[in-house]
Amino acid sequence: TQLSKAEGFDLCNFAKAEPLTEEIKNYRLWVERGMHANMAYLDKNYDKKEDPRLILPEAKTIIVLGHLYKVDNAETFVIKKEEGIIARYAWGDDYHDVLAQKADNIICALEKEYDCLAKRYVDTGPVMERAWAAKSGLGWQGKNGNIINFDIGSYLFLTVIITSLDIEPDEPVQDYCGTCRRCIVACPTKAIIEPKVIDSRLCLSYLNIEAKPDEAIADEIKAKHSNRLFGCDICQEVCPWNKKARFTSEERFLPRLGQKVLNLNEILAMHQSDFSERFRHSPIKRKKLAGLQAFAEILKEFQAD
Repeated sequence: TQLSKAEGFDLCNFAKAEPLTEEIKNYRLWVERGMHANMAYLDKNYDKKEDPRLILPEAKTIIVLGHLYKVDNAETFVIKKEEGIIARYAWGDDYHDVLAQKADNIICALEKEYDCLAKRYVDTGPVMERAWAAKSGLGWQGKNGNIINFDIGSYLFLTVIITSLDIEPDEPVQDYCGTCRRCIVACPTKAIIEPKVIDSRLCLSYLNIEAKPDEAIADEIKAKHSNRLFGCDICQEVCPWNKKARFTSEERFLPRLGQKVLNLNEILAMHQSDFSERFRHSPIKRKKLAGLQAFAEILKEFQAD
């Protein structure tokens, strides 16, 4: 825990490295229902997702780390015409790179001190981060599918370290969502089809990040874009647990150039070299220029109506 705090992580919990029997059953059902859309990479490695010991045979403990990325309390945006909103997680540097570096520093210290084995994952491998976060008591899974922590809400990046260290596990925490349905009601495309079940085919974050530029999007979905150019956040913006959360201390997650929105005309006029330079080490580079421009066209079309 001290090592995690030294690296800037806000949360550190532990779970026993054992099969996620019920969790993988629900995950398989979700995929079988086609809710992973065209993200074929999610339909792989079920054995490793279920049992971390197939990744690290010596595994005894799952260390789950949470890093806050909330920057301010501006939960609503006044958008000028021809602007598109960027999801908060993409305001700064790519969290994969930032957290991987922090986790590697922790592993280096652990291996030196305890002569143990460890492997880390930052949303890049066959590891069910949210399942482990819930199992470790780092938070509970909200109705919008995100992990929510009682003290700091859901603007959290998760990192998992699988280790041979035998650490006393934490207990799961109570689900504090209660009867609240704000996220379900607020979702413009009704992608939260039931509590904790998200249909990616309807989710704006899938459509404007993961979907290919030539992937068909229904007009009724396009019309509900809510000026979201990259990602969404609406289900987190309305969540009461995010109102009281403190702000991140990690400067690399602050908005680049102070920008929380992008000008659609600038995106449409952008050349590849400009895109590569502007979004170097940014999560936005994942969409690629053609994809970002395709969604910018959609936003401009419906803003004009």
